[in-house]
Amino acid sequence: MEGKKLLPAHVFSIYKKGNVRLERVNRPDDITVSIPVVEVHKSLFELIEGYEVMNQLSDR
Repeated sequence: MEGKKLLPAHVFSIYKKGNVRLERVNRPDDITVSIPVVEVHKSLFELIEGYEVMNQLSDR
């Protein structure tokens, strides 16, 4: 039983994928850290209401 022939196009494809992976591993990470927001809510209803207001403000 014989396997498939390893054609130049297939070899190039493997090489190209390896280069993409290598670039992904070596690229610098873009990390942005923001100031955390801490909110204290009296009830679950108030918490949900606060998220709805925040979503409305972000949609503008």
